Amino acid sequence: MFAVDTNVAYHASNKTHSECDMMSDLGVIHRWLIRNSLRPNLDKTQFMIFSKPGQIVTTDESLLFNDIPIQAVSNARYLGVLLDQNLD
Repeated sequence: MFAVDTNVAYHASNKTHSECDMMSDLGVIHRWLIRNSLRPNLDKTQFMIFSKPGQIVTTDESLLFNDIPIQAVSNARYLGVLLDQNLD
């Protein structure tokens, strides 16, 4: 069974701090999914880092879910709305 349309959002002033929190929480989410006999569709799993308009966003780091890289994207559709990493 697959988990359906789950989203996780973070706010941080320091990119390194937020990445550490995300990696830790992805481990918690993975353990919860295992306990509940669910698994994510990693082919559809993505992450995006938002910034203020005009700031350059870099995604030189990759996030891992159970040692599998998650795809970084610059835009994504959420509830029918197309969001981009600069929110413009």
